Amino acid sequence: MSGHLKDLVDGSPKNGEIRAVPENGPPEEFEIAEDGSFSFELPSGQWRLVFASTGHAPEILDLRSPHDGRFLRMSVRLENWRHRAVRVLRQAAKSVLGRRDLTSTTVHQLRSEPSIAEIAADVETIAYGPAASDGASIGALEEKAARIVPSDDRTR
Repeated sequence: MSGHLKDLVDGSPKNGEIRAVPENGPPEEFEIAEDGSFSFELPSGQWRLVFASTGHAPEILDLRSPHDGRFLRMSVRLENWRHRAVRVLRQAAKSVLGRRDLTSTTVHQLRSEPSIAEIAADVETIAYGPAASDGASIGALEEKAARIVPSDDRTR
């Protein structure tokens, strides 16, 4: 297996780690270089790979090894936590407010919409506050959004 880890938005290389969890047995860990490159081999079997980099949501890939070459020179892109928070807000706003185009609407403007004001305030803190975002704060945000978005809109 080989490839590069990149930021979803700007394509910049990301260093980090890959945690390879086999169906049976202990997990293995591999480092991702400063230039985002990685290369490693896995024994035969079913594996779950978790690609991680500081400040980004992990990407999970389930696969069987050996593979047919599909996982050579692959590009894995991670979404940073701040981008994910804004995306959660925009999806909730589109669903609840019925607007499909929010490209010129700011997070601050969405705070004035009563149905999503609490989520917008959280996103403002997560995306633009001084503290680094993490999976726990995004998970809580996603739970709030799920409570206000009609269930049929969550599958779109």
